[in-house]
Amino acid sequence: PDIIIKSHKNTVAKVLEILFDNAIKYSPENETIAVSLYHTAKKVYFSINNKGECISEEDIPHIFERFYRTNKEREVGGHGLGLSLAKKKCDMLGAKIAVESNPHDGTTFTVIFKGKK
Repeated sequence: PDIIIKSHKNTVAKVLEILFDNAIKYSPENETIAVSLYHTAKKVYFSINNKGECISEEDIPHIFERFYRTNKEREVGGHGLGLSLAKKKCDMLGAKIAVESNPHDGTTFTVIFKGKK
C-alpha cells in the first residue's frame, strides 16, 4: 500500500501486459513466473522473471530494437515489436526498462519508475 507512482495508467498497463505476455510465452510449461514490486526512497521497481531459455549476451544489446528477434523467438512467434513498444512507452513515462538473463537465474525484466514525491 505504500508504493505509489504518478503516471499514465493505460501506458503502464500496456508495458506490464507486454512483459507478462513475454514471460508466459518464453517460460516452460507449468514453470513459475516470479513478480516483484518494491521501492526505495525515490524509485519504484517492477520485476518479472521466468526460467525459460536465457537471452544470449549477443542479443541483450538489441532486445529492445524494433523488429529484432532472437532465434528462439522465431520458433515461438511474434513480430519483434513487443519489447520495442515497451521501451518506447517507458521512455514516454520517464521510466527505464532493463533486462538481465543467465542460465542460472533465467530472464528478468525490470521497469524503474520515479516514485511519488
